[in-house]
Amino acid sequence: MRSVLATVASHPFSLGLIVGAVNGLISGRRGQAIEKDTAVAILVPTLVAEAYLAYKNPPPGRSVADLAATTGAGLFVGLAPFIRWDGSKRGLLENKGVPAPSLSELYGMYGGSA
Repeated sequence: MRSVLATVASHPFSLGLIVGAVNGLISGRRGQAIEKDTAVAILVPTLVAEAYLAYKNPPPGRSVADLAATTGAGLFVGLAPFIRWDGSKRGLLENKGVPAPSLSELYGMYGGSA
């Protein structure tokens, strides 16, 4: 049982999932929304770092591309519930302490000016 748990915990998908969830929780504590561009800003450096580490110390039986893709998938799954997909609505697990978009922001998003 312990070896199964260790295998799951050391899998790149698990790493990505944890990184995504932690970033979502941190952004909520800071009172910041995670927009789609913020998710990309979290994803890119994480994938670059994972690819570099895999390149420098390749794990047996896995390619760098496989590790980056698996980590990226986990990161996306962990972060997705916190992302504000529609700018006019909160993310599914978004902290309620994060300010909702104001009417002037919504008006500006949809082509008007305040």
